[in-house]
Amino acid sequence: MPRLQCLIAFDDPPEYAWHPLPPIQRLDSRRCDFTLFHNLPEHAPHLSTLFVYYTISSVRELSDILSSLYMRIPSLKLVSIKVFRTVCSNGSYYEEIAKQALVQVQNRNKRLRHLTLKCDYGVAEFFLRIM
Repeated sequence: MPRLQCLIAFDDPPEYAWHPLPPIQRLDSRRCDFTLFHNLPEHAPHLSTLFVYYTISSVRELSDILSSLYMRIPSLKLVSIKVFRTVCSNGSYYEEIAKQALVQVQNRNKRLRHLTLKCDYGVAEFFLRIM
């Protein structure tokens, strides 16, 4: 596995499974929670692309997750979130929450001012353009 660059995980991997993995550049996680986002920078510091299925619950939560990921993984370029529900618990659509989170992230850090958002078919894609 020394040349493994992409990992597709259908379940949350147990903590010990992360350690023997070589540096991966792409992670496609069908199930994730806040723990995955929190531990990811330690276990995949060279990640450039992250695809996850996730339930977006609030602007603050999403902006915190995005800020943390982009600041702690300098190589990260794309975070693609397939949302479980397109209408969130407070009645907002995921696009509205994603747009507001994008503005918060861009205001928080100058490096992330080039972060862009595309929302289509229940997927929110955050892409960091390098200038």
